[in-house]
This record gives sequence, C-alpha cells and structure tokens, in this order.
Amino acid sequence: MAYTDSTTDIDSADQYNWESPYEKLETALHDAYVNQKNGVASAYIQYKDAEKTAKLAYGYSVADSSTYEYESKVGNPDKYDTTQQQITLTGDYKLPIGTAVYGIEHLKQELDSSVYEADDRKVTGGYLGYILSKDNIDAQANVRHDDYSDFDSETTYNLGAAYHFTPELRVGANYAKGYRVPSFTQLFPASWGSNPNLKPETSDNYEALLSMILCFNLRA
Repeated sequence: MAYTDSTTDIDSADQYNWESPYEKLETALHDAYVNQKNGVASAYIQYKDAEKTAKLAYGYSVADSSTYEYESKVGNPDKYDTTQQQITLTGDYKLPIGTAVYGIEHLKQELDSSVYEADDRKVTGGYLGYILSKDNIDAQANVRHDDYSDFDSETTYNLGAAYHFTPELRVGANYAKGYRVPSFTQLFPASWGSNPNLKPETSDNYEALLSMILCFNLRA
C-alpha cells in the first residue's frame, strides 16, 4: 500500500477570446498550482507445487488531480479524479517439454472530471504462452487478446528464439506485434496537451540479440 500527496507549481497566462471584441475570458492565477493525490493497494493469494503455480491478485488505485490555474478556479478547481480496479489470474504448468503459461485479467477504469465526460473503461484480456529451454535452445511464443469497451479489440503476439553456441555466447531474435490504447491521462489530462481524439497505436517490433560473457583473470 502506498499514498502520496504533492503540490506542483505551474505556469498560467490570461485567456482571451481571439475573435472580436477580444474579451478576456480568464485571469491567470499568480501562484497557479496542481494538487495531486495518488494511492495504490493490492493483495494476492498464490498456489504452488512441483508442476504448476497459480496466482490470483487484486489491485486498486486512485489518482486525484485538482488544477488551480485561473482566479475563477479558487475554491472551484478543475478536477480529474481517476480510479482503477484490476483482478488477474496468472499461472504456469510444466509440460513434458517446456512450460505453458497463461493469464486472465479484468480492468475497470473510471474518470470523474469537472471538465470532461468519459464513459468507464472496461478491459478483459487473456494470454497463452509457451517457454522452452532445452539443450542449446531457448524459445518462447505468446498470444494475447484484449477486449476494450471504448476501442476495438485486438490480438497480439510475440515469437522469440535463441541459440547457445557456447556457455558464454548466445545469439537470438525476437518479433512482437503491439497494440496500445490511449490512457485517460493522455485523453483527458489535467494540463495542456490533451487530445480526446487519440487513436490506438500499433507496432511491429524486431529485436536481434548477441550476448557474450567475457572472463578476465587479473593478478596483482
């Protein structure tokens, strides 16, 4: 469990209507600031034996932000309060060759704001994977599917393998297909730079690995 309460000074400027009659809309607060309160708590239970493990976890977090940027906001700040709840079940199971891994999770995010209106976000996802480490070969494959309440659902995956030429020299490669939706902070932040029209990002990631362990015998 953790909790923080902080205050950050910010720059502020008078706001005007840039069309005739060019009236002042807001007067900047001389000592503008943002007050932020963040807390997180989690709990889990775990089972383990010689062949398998399983872990059930629950997490809860809050992030409250109050922005005092203009004189009109004294006593009535712009509020951006978010809460997040997540429950996950993860585990692995030893196979005759290699190990199978799995995970299921459900996430709920809520935004309470005096500036924006946003529906709760619910995400249900799961993944399956296989890990192999045998003789000189390491390999891994994973596939994941996520169902979003406010964006399109997506299936992603990654494949990787490495070969040990010697105990000190390993060469490998990895490919991963990624998908990331904008967070509430990116869509509705308590500062400049918000963009409620942001779309999910997709990516194709390629990696090459060369690992070498060098040993030196230093004598005085």
